[in-house]
Amino acid sequence: LKKHPLKRTEEDVELVIPYMKEVKFFKDRDIKALDYPDIVNALSYEHFKDGQCIMQWGELGDKFYILLKG
Repeated sequence: LKKHPLKRTEEDVELVIPYMKEVKFFKDRDIKALDYPDIVNALSYEHFKDGQCIMQWGELGDKFYILLKG
């Protein structure tokens, strides 16, 4: 996911799809297998320092975060 979406190969995308299928948000929805590559290609990677606030309660969101760790 650290690669820019336009620089991801088909193999890069295929490596991520099994992990996406284990994310509860996606597991709880009826997502077709053909849609996962598009979802993966819409993702971008962001890194935050320990303790860094990424959102405030009540704040309007403009992103959907999937926390990998922390």
